[in-house]
Amino acid sequence: MKSLWRIFIPTWRFFDEVGVHPELLVKIDGQWRSMVNRPRVRWFALFFNPEFGYYHASNNLLERLLVEVAAGADPEHLVSFALVRDLAGGREFKLTVNGESVLEAQP
Repeated sequence: MKSLWRIFIPTWRFFDEVGVHPELLVKIDGQWRSMVNRPRVRWFALFFNPEFGYYHASNNLLERLLVEVAAGADPEHLVSFALVRDLAGGREFKLTVNGESVLEAQP
């Protein structure tokens, strides 16, 4: 009987632990500013939400670059690095995790 209830009541244990959250900081007018910010939640976001899709894709790209750099790849030869450079608008940027700089790049 107990296993029958599991069919109707979902479990949330299938989510992994919350991992690292990389942040892209771009130097604009001499100050470091966050380039990828979480969008506001609106009532119509349930049906149409391109801002959150962009936010999600940008974060996935930053996480991908972080994994590739941690694996020892040369950032200058990575597609993910070129995409992050485009995301930064060709400006000086750095990728941070928990406030610590992991990767820095000049334009």
